[in-house]
Amino acid sequence: MSVVLLKELYTEVSRLYIAGSDLAAGDFRLKRLVPGLLQAGEKAPVFKRLGEAAQALTEPTAGEDRASAAQLQELTLLLSSVLHTQGGYAPEGELRELDSLPVQLPTDQSYRRLSEVIDALGTTGGGRHEIVVQAFEDGLFRDLRLVQPAIRALKDPYAELADYACDVILPAYGRAILPLLREHFDPSGGKGDARAVEVLAKLAETAEEWAEVYAAADGGSAAVREAAIPMLAGRPEYEEALLRWIEDGKKAIRAVAYVALAESGSEQASRRLYEAMSEADASLAADALYFAEQHPLAPQLARDALALLEEALTADGKLKSGDASKQAAALQQRLPLYWRAMYGKDSEEKRALVHRLLDAGPQLHKLNLENLLHEAAQAAGASPSPELLAKLRRLEKVHASYLYHAYEMAGALLSPAEVYDAFASYDRGAYKDELVDLMENELARSNWQEVERTWEGAPGYEYVTKMLSESEMVARYDRRWLPWALARKATKLVAMLVSKTYARTPEEIEAVQIAETFLLGEMEKAFKDFQDDFVVVWEGLRRCGADPAISREAMLRGLEKRKRLRYHLNNSVFYELKKLPADYRERLEALRQQAGHEAAQQLQIIIESMSEVQA
Repeated sequence: MSVVLLKELYTEVSRLYIAGSDLAAGDFRLKRLVPGLLQAGEKAPVFKRLGEAAQALTEPTAGEDRASAAQLQELTLLLSSVLHTQGGYAPEGELRELDSLPVQLPTDQSYRRLSEVIDALGTTGGGRHEIVVQAFEDGLFRDLRLVQPAIRALKDPYAELADYACDVILPAYGRAILPLLREHFDPSGGKGDARAVEVLAKLAETAEEWAEVYAAADGGSAAVREAAIPMLAGRPEYEEALLRWIEDGKKAIRAVAYVALAESGSEQASRRLYEAMSEADASLAADALYFAEQHPLAPQLARDALALLEEALTADGKLKSGDASKQAAALQQRLPLYWRAMYGKDSEEKRALVHRLLDAGPQLHKLNLENLLHEAAQAAGASPSPELLAKLRRLEKVHASYLYHAYEMAGALLSPAEVYDAFASYDRGAYKDELVDLMENELARSNWQEVERTWEGAPGYEYVTKMLSESEMVARYDRRWLPWALARKATKLVAMLVSKTYARTPEEIEAVQIAETFLLGEMEKAFKDFQDDFVVVWEGLRRCGADPAISREAMLRGLEKRKRLRYHLNNSVFYELKKLPADYRERLEALRQQAGHEAAQQLQIIIESMSEVQA
């Protein structure tokens, strides 16, 4: 039986159902099927019946009172019956069980809660990362329906979200999702597949699973290899492969292979890393050792660095006679690499190297090795001693930037009076400026914080400065620092060091009085940079015991001296202005006229509050 002919007839009948049975009469597409149906009817009577029914529909006879719709319905009924007898109900091929990826996770969350997370993982735009993080913290990702969206998130264009899925969400599922991960993983893929192989490695336990990671590391795309190779660190069975990969033609592959090798810790790996420190890949080997928390090579590298110094420098830290340029180049190239490789790794050899680096400070500074000297001085600060302090004091004479290290160690070893005696001689230039900055940073901390919105349109955050309490300040600083700061007109430092409460001697009381007069004059200058200095100067006046009314008058004069208030007033200024009595209204109104839009709004609020009080 010709199934093709039956399907063609079904197509035409379906078309007439849509177009309408009234159009069947004379339909040439249906008429052309009639001869074939009648011919097939010689072998199968049912085809003859179909042909006659189609012919009756396309060529209605005169006097026929049957509606075309009924004829079309009868033809369709017969045709459908025939087609159903030609259908097959058993699948072709060999019968077997369906493939399945069982994941034992519940589906107990309402879809209403999940839909927002699914949308966040499947779309683009801002705010998605926060939604996903909150959903994970709420435990929504334990639902089976979020597994596939979480895996697809590895390829999200927003890297932070994709990394969160890789580092947090998917590892939390455990080994249950390994089959699904394999289904999505393409070793020749890009960054998304690189993240996938990281997850596969984090969940791998069996030899077969680690073999999958190795295959990706050996034959995957560049991105996949760079992600997979470090995951093989610490696995002895793949150490030979790591040694092979550090000879790879691609620098990025060699770099990650060195990183993995540095974490192996075996004698063979250490020997190859040590050799690399003297070869073209020395920077890659140093970077790899930098990321290793501890490594047996560190003491040897410290000894090598010390030998390099001894070979190039005399006992007093000068380049030895001979080829000075070659010696200088060796120090410039090799010392930073040795130091980077030893980062975070303490040893007696490294401590000896720190002493020698500080001794050679003047010459190393001339060789533009300032960063190395700063890091060596920072390392020295971990174990303060009088000997190291003496070396840091000599280093500080080389350049003012090294003053920080000596000052920090002096604070740990000396009394406040001894610290003053040691550093008070710096009264001008870069050293004075550096010392003032050091003390100001120690006495106060500033950062952006949320604050009360005092007017419509306020940003809701400000750069807030918090000073040490008077008791803490007095415990840390000799009282002679206040006259020192006054002599150098260091406004903020004066405000931070003054304290009427703790002034005992006549000299200290006099210094407080001088500071009050000085700060009242400086208040008028405290509005040059977004009023950043105002809080410090205002607190200094309070610690002087200054009359608040006099301080507010000085504050207002400072505002009036500005040609234009272009920015909004910070909350501290705003609240103090609100405390002014009503007779200041005219001056505030004049100030409002020269203020920018935001500051003008705030001043209008202050003026209106004065009117309400008066009323």
